[in-house]
Amino acid sequence: MTGLKDLMLETIVHNSNALMANLADEFVHAPAEEKEAIASGIDFERWLATVCQECLVKTEKSEDRISLTISHRFGFLIIFP
Repeated sequence: MTGLKDLMLETIVHNSNALMANLADEFVHAPAEEKEAIASGIDFERWLATVCQECLVKTEKSEDRISLTISHRFGFLIIFP
């Protein structure tokens, strides 16, 4: 099960990093009134990628069971040990 959990976390990190890159590109060309919302999206995706990366590092360093709940724009993703 740990392999599946790690794969899910790696996928979230990858997708968040890709979305951050897309949002950064949008930010450069966005009108001033949209920049704050785009910056918030970048901050959220950075946070999400960081949290998932920390969970991956923690599982590599120890055998502690991790229960992680992540709220994302499509609802809740719950990862159980």
